[in-house]
Amino acid sequence: VTAELKRWNITPKNSLGESFGATNFGIFFRLGALVLETKYKLNNVISLLQNQYSKSDYLRHDYNISILQTVSDKANKSFFELSDSFWLLSQDNEFIAWYKWLEKIFLESTCTIETDFLTNLFSVHQNFLVKLMRGYNPKCDIEKSFHKINSSSQFHSYDQVLKLVSQQLEACSKNEKYEFWAYRRIVEKILRETNYYPEDKIENTSVFIWGTLESRTQQADLFILAGLNEGIWPSYNHDDLW
Repeated sequence: VTAELKRWNITPKNSLGESFGATNFGIFFRLGALVLETKYKLNNVISLLQNQYSKSDYLRHDYNISILQTVSDKANKSFFELSDSFWLLSQDNEFIAWYKWLEKIFLESTCTIETDFLTNLFSVHQNFLVKLMRGYNPKCDIEKSFHKINSSSQFHSYDQVLKLVSQQLEACSKNEKYEFWAYRRIVEKILRETNYYPEDKIENTSVFIWGTLESRTQQADLFILAGLNEGIWPSYNHDDLW
């Protein structure tokens, strides 16, 4: 229902909220963890780079990603397998410089990932994402560039996601070390099970989404029922779709 309303540029007051994992930054945060856990599988790296949080003012960002997508067998190939390959050497100098910038970030994160306390793994994960958010732009001051990203209104869930994960992990056992795959499972669970209610989202106060409890005793000019008793109404369609 929410997705359909968004097509009409309507943001309803949703009593159900949405999980932190489904927010823009939540998706970026989860993709980053996936890339680190799968040791930079090329398909996952491309998905991460396509996310809006990886994009900066660098004009060739999307073009360079399209070049990466021409690599064969992306599902089974690691980003590092392209280093010093004939494929990489056949690209232009600007693409190679961009690739080497990414390679440096990935190598720095790889060196610091080991079985560790949850808060330390979170720090590695966060630093990895911050470097990507700064973007490849050697002519731009790094700190100024990140400040611009951090203060933009489209990144309203940035602070909330990091604060939530940080607080939850600090409350976990401080005497036990975890492998990164276990850290990622814990973070996924935190983001999936916690609802996010943005304060600065411009909502249409004349459109509401109510669950069963919230809808009781309410009045409105028009009610749209999405369904009652799943499978009963509307009933499942058993006709041959072909």
